[in-house]
Amino acid sequence: WAFGEDDEELMELAMHPEQYRNYKSGKAKADFLADLEKRKAAANPAPKAPVPSSAAVHYQPKTMQIDVNGQSYTVKVAYDDEGKTAPTPASNGQSQGTASPSSHANGSSNGQGEGIAVLAPLEGTFYLTKSPGEKGVQAGDMVKKGDVVGYIESMKVYNAITAEVDGKVLEICRNNSETVEEDDVLIKLQ
Repeated sequence: WAFGEDDEELMELAMHPEQYRNYKSGKAKADFLADLEKRKAAANPAPKAPVPSSAAVHYQPKTMQIDVNGQSYTVKVAYDDEGKTAPTPASNGQSQGTASPSSHANGSSNGQGEGIAVLAPLEGTFYLTKSPGEKGVQAGDMVKKGDVVGYIESMKVYNAITAEVDGKVLEICRNNSETVEEDDVLIKLQ
């Protein structure tokens, strides 16, 4: 027989004649490489036209309305001659990057009156203490950064809620054993 040297190759020819002949002739490898190139070309389309350099592009000022926790801000974005953003004062009288007077510990407005809000980091049941014998924080108490001001029980685990700043407890916004959602205001500090 002309294609192989041993009985194993003869068996391969008998079982898979077309594939064996393609393999021995090199046609299988050529077909594989052609298919591979075709798939690469389909996955990586031809490059698009080059983007013009920043010197050739003229950036136009843009005004946007941004709503942050119920407080509306008008923001104007302008660019200098090199295409970089240029600082401009915000149109509501506050400078850029400044939050409203009633901001919580992470710097954004809580939209619910004066004070720094301690927010629920997850949903669950809010408790002032872990056990009934403990004394929880009350309005008028002074707390330091890192003090435990309450707990949220979620999936049978009590997660401690700590004050992010030093301050005086203005208001406890949630009742003991009340269900809370993530980012609900739990306590307000001054």
